[in-house]
Amino acid sequence: MRHLFLTVEYPPDRGGIATYIENEIKEFRKAGEEVWVAALPLGEDDQETAENLADKQLRRLPFFFRFIFPHWLRLAWYLYRDLRPDSYDYILVHHVLPIGQVAWLVGKLKKIKYAVHVHGLDVSLARKSRIKRWWLRRVLAGADFIVANSNFARKQLEGFPVRRAVVAYPCPNTNIIGVQVSKDTLNNLRNRYVLGTRKVLLSVARLVKRKGLQSVAEVLPDILKVDPSIVWCIIGLGDYADELGKIINKYDLQHATRFIGRVDDTDLAAWYTLCDVFVMPSIQIGADVEGWGIVYLEAGLFGKAVISGRAGGCPEAVLDGKTGVLVDGEKPEEVRDAVLKLMKDVALRQQLGEAARQRVLKEFTWEAQAKKVLDALKK
Repeated sequence: MRHLFLTVEYPPDRGGIATYIENEIKEFRKAGEEVWVAALPLGEDDQETAENLADKQLRRLPFFFRFIFPHWLRLAWYLYRDLRPDSYDYILVHHVLPIGQVAWLVGKLKKIKYAVHVHGLDVSLARKSRIKRWWLRRVLAGADFIVANSNFARKQLEGFPVRRAVVAYPCPNTNIIGVQVSKDTLNNLRNRYVLGTRKVLLSVARLVKRKGLQSVAEVLPDILKVDPSIVWCIIGLGDYADELGKIINKYDLQHATRFIGRVDDTDLAAWYTLCDVFVMPSIQIGADVEGWGIVYLEAGLFGKAVISGRAGGCPEAVLDGKTGVLVDGEKPEEVRDAVLKLMKDVALRQQLGEAARQRVLKEFTWEAQAKKVLDALKK
């Protein structure tokens, strides 16, 4: 079969959706499927990286008009002009709006089936707007099937006319699976960030409010009173970094925090190996919620116990009391107690971490999850 993926996010972009698409396409190709990709043009900063990601079946297109509304008609025009009805068996999209609108229109005009991936947040945000709800209904109704990235995301589809839906979970980044980090690398990391022999509490996230990291910052003074050997390391960038910084400065916690910024896959594997406990107590803010939480699986892959919020799809990624600890991210005292409990009890965090590792290896492989989509395509 021959498929066309339309996506706003694609490597060298970083993030959950870009990783999902990259690995899904790899598995499609391993299974003998022919896959073409249309993605946004690269920025100047990405040109050098892209040389190592060359793909002869990848086209970079300007998707959107600047002054003509709706903006997505530009991509629709490109596809309408270039595609024949027998060009592809399926168009697959990961952004229900606006790229799903393109698939709906072109699919209808060219008689090509399409499938839509939903990630939870895209559906919940679209529900807030009357126009977007109208479009959401049209796009979902026209799709041959829907791929939800969690049962939580699938539940968001209730009330919409969906023909069939499958759940295919995002899995850990393949570039860090099986990576063995040397002692020298870990020692260099400790030296570079002046960690000494301190215990490492790690967060990996796009720095936005719904990740719940403000709760960690608020209770860090209490945590340090009990165990001053803890240092909190934060990997990621985002608009909320300044607000986190203000909390850190308010409590004079610079000595106990490290803002690492963006890291490559090699360093990410090293940080997961180095840390003692992983924390991201995600919360829901209106319609803004964590649909899944791939970082929980990545930490688990390295045998680390995790502290997660109960919002959205997080309880599917972290099994409370089995592979980690679930807390209410809006109750900082729960975050505090969970951190102190795991930092104190080495045996417990090793037990949870090993259970998490075994679960990831058994249940969350890209091959197994992509097979669910491939099977749906052939029905």
